[in-house]
Amino acid sequence: MSDIEQRLREAMDGVEEGLRLAEVGEYLYNECAYSYGDGRTEPREYGIEWQWQQAKPDEYGQGKLLAASTKWHAEQAADGIGTEATKLRDTIAALRHAKEKGARTLADERAIGARPYMVAVRHGQILGWKAQRNNCATVLTQLRLAESKEEDDGEFGVKQVPRVRVLAPGSWAVYMPGAKQEDDWVLEEQGTTTLKAIPFAPVYGRKRGFMDGVSPLLDLAYLNVKHWQSQSDQDTILHVARVPILLATGFEDKDDIKVGASTAIKTTSADADLKWVEHTGKAIDAGKDSLSDLEDQMIQAGAELLIKKPGANRTATESAIEADANKSDLQRIVEGFEDGLDQALQFMADYAKLGTGGSVSLFKDFGAGMLSDASAQMILSLEQGGLISKETAINEYKRRGTLAAEVDSAEEAEKIAIQDPAPSADDIWASLTPGWDQLAA
Repeated sequence: MSDIEQRLREAMDGVEEGLRLAEVGEYLYNECAYSYGDGRTEPREYGIEWQWQQAKPDEYGQGKLLAASTKWHAEQAADGIGTEATKLRDTIAALRHAKEKGARTLADERAIGARPYMVAVRHGQILGWKAQRNNCATVLTQLRLAESKEEDDGEFGVKQVPRVRVLAPGSWAVYMPGAKQEDDWVLEEQGTTTLKAIPFAPVYGRKRGFMDGVSPLLDLAYLNVKHWQSQSDQDTILHVARVPILLATGFEDKDDIKVGASTAIKTTSADADLKWVEHTGKAIDAGKDSLSDLEDQMIQAGAELLIKKPGANRTATESAIEADANKSDLQRIVEGFEDGLDQALQFMADYAKLGTGGSVSLFKDFGAGMLSDASAQMILSLEQGGLISKETAINEYKRRGTLAAEVDSAEEAEKIAIQDPAPSADDIWASLTPGWDQLAA
């Protein structure tokens, strides 16, 4: 045990002793306030400490005081009245819980390397939420999340036990199932935070409203299911079509027909005939064509994310910006993901009291890969004509994937500046033809 932990434990023990005195003191004050003098509760001037130290059977003493005090506080709680000592005990319990969980001062947290972290919450974990309008913005006031806790199951096994985490601005609580299946969920642990908002940053696919979105690839998911069903039917019909059916006609009932590589069929009927009946294959071709068309639809559905189109819900200011009017769905999704990460980083910065959480920049120029080679040649012509700089040309080639992403345009420009200038046409001609003085000689 470290020196800090030892001092914390001693301080908590001292607080616990003071809390007992506070409980007894509030009880005695209540008794004296409503007593007209019975020889015991009347002498308040003696003080709590005096009565606490009494050990005679006919006087309070610690045992009687504790029992009477505990009973009185319990009665008050049963009547829905929260005594001051009870509120203090709840506060101390929260502090003790925080100590057991490893909470420290800011300096101690930095010393042990404690830091905030992110947890990915899937859509299916969100059980419900409450929200309200605040300063023209919709904010969460409560969020309920499903999670699980790993517990020991026997000597070697483990099991996942369900939990429900309830988040509110400045507080959190975790509930666990009751002892029986029909019992209500009970509070397992709770605590407070220094944040004024719920630290939850939603990320949408195709946003329909606050905390409401739909997958942008939902149509593609349905096409995947349809493709799986159609492929299953195609495999079944191929299995049937690959095995021909032997048709025997004109045989008598007494004839014994055996089919095999080392067998012969014998019959006295002149009309007997054996033939193989095979599938025409038209249904197989139709199924193959259907699968091919379905795959083309899937390719098109996936490529829809890359098609630039105006946003459905744009303000007048956004409509005035040409760049916003030419964004693909995938680009909008990435921008929303950037905003979510920025918000999560700000939550972490607020928790650590660091001020600004910074920002995240993700690649979202997905249309650059669809640019033609002719546009690359145009970039070269613009640079040679002096309409754009070499740095801009290099960046444009990086967009198209012609140059590696790690190429630094500024460094390349510096290298070009210190290189020998490119030879002109006259220099090249002079190097290929002799001078007039040489011809005269």
